[in-house]
Parts: sequence; structure tokens; C-alpha cells
Amino acid sequence: MTFTITQSHEGLTRTINVAVKADGNKRLSDIDTVYDGFSLGHDFPNPQVSTYERAFTVQQGITPNQPHTIQVSARHGDGSSDSGSKTWND
Repeated sequence: MTFTITQSHEGLTRTINVAVKADGNKRLSDIDTVYDGFSLGHDFPNPQVSTYERAFTVQQGITPNQPHTIQVSARHGDGSSDSGSKTWND
């Protein structure tokens, strides 16, 4: 799988963009996105998809020098799975 995770912060709003591309001809059946230990979304596409994209908006003030992590876990319809993450400091 290929994971693309980006984030931006403007004022009190953080925008998190997640994209997952399935391997080969496989389909995605389960995608879970976690930000700093809290679930942002757990999606079960029906029908299953070869690509997944979703944007999340989080209300959050500036947190100087604080570490943040986005963890995305995905599963193919055949049960195989993978994950990707992005970590940064404000």
C-alpha cells in the first residue's frame, strides 16, 4: 500500500489529509486514522475501493514544541494490512 499523509495549521484549525492506494488489483476494506492517540475516523468502504482519500479538520491552538503523530492503518479485502504515519513538532 501507498500512504500519503499531510497536515497544515492555520489559526485554530489543523487540516489533515489522508490518502491510501491499495496494492495491485487489491481493494481497501478498512481504513483507521488516529491523531495523537484519538480516533479521527474508521471507514469501511462498501463497495471496497482501490484508492481512499479523506480530509479531517481538527480545532487546535498552536502547541509550540509539542510532538504530534498521525497513524493510518488499512486492510485489503483479502485480510492483508499495512500502516503509515507522520510525526512532527509544532
